[in-house]
Amino acid sequence: MLLLTRINAYVCINILGTGLYLPYSLGVIGYIKKHIEINDSVKLSGVSGGSWCSLLYALENDLSNHDEIWNYTMGDDNFKLRLTSNMHEFHHRIEKNLKLRYKDVKAVPDISILATRYDNQRMKLFNEKISSFESINDLINYCACSSYIPYISGTLMCREYNNKYYMDGDILRNPELYNCQKNFINIHRHMWDRKFKLNNLIYSDKNVSRELFAQGWNDTEKNKDYILNLLKK
Repeated sequence: MLLLTRINAYVCINILGTGLYLPYSLGVIGYIKKHIEINDSVKLSGVSGGSWCSLLYALENDLSNHDEIWNYTMGDDNFKLRLTSNMHEFHHRIEKNLKLRYKDVKAVPDISILATRYDNQRMKLFNEKISSFESINDLINYCACSSYIPYISGTLMCREYNNKYYMDGDILRNPELYNCQKNFINIHRHMWDRKFKLNNLIYSDKNVSRELFAQGWNDTEKNKDYILNLLKK
């Protein structure tokens, strides 16, 4: 029987880029949310696919059921995601479904989204940290900007939003923009030295996603003491 462990601290959770391994990071944060109670405040940073994870962590009470998460994000048991052909459909589905799911949410959570911004006047790329949002839909749009892979998530190099041009936050990752210099944990697919199948780089479906989620959950369960010690520091 797993016991809920309580941490009394101000904790920052930075969720890094995921690629198609996004369900693995969801499994990690799902386990943390379920079994490690952070009693005070959590500040969240999301980069690329990690932006969607941070959004779900902030707005969902429970992230332990993979199939339920799939249903309210993808919405189709038969959806098959291929990196080189239909990433645009992934974006369309997750944006549409989460805007519908959170349409009645008024309070915007404390999240920072990191994206790569392209200044077309100076022809320069730089990281931008967005921490203030007008609404949930505004936050979701910035998650989409942060996870936009040039010419793969759409036909253009950038995603235009609010007269600015954005692309995947992992293209230029600046750790100095993450929340907190202490009492933090960085979530990423390499954190527990998991060896993945090569196919996971380019293809996913509900079954593959469920497997990755379980791996993230189980790896975090095995390494729970490491997280607790890290947070205590």
